[in-house]
Amino acid sequence: MSDASHLIGLLLGTEEDWPRAFETLLERVGPVSHRGATHHVRSERITIEPFDLRDKPRYDLVVDRL
Repeated sequence: MSDASHLIGLLLGTEEDWPRAFETLLERVGPVSHRGATHHVRSERITIEPFDLRDKPRYDLVVDRL
């Protein structure tokens, strides 16, 4: 059985309610087993900053609040 880690970026404004709820849900769900692998999912709050299109993406998924 193998382990995989996934990082979800939460693109936020100034609100605090939905990101906290999402983070709490991820903690409660915990690792997910699928097809012989265990997937560990965590999130990180991000903001829009200057970026280089040639950079390797850090996030497996970005959820935009809008």
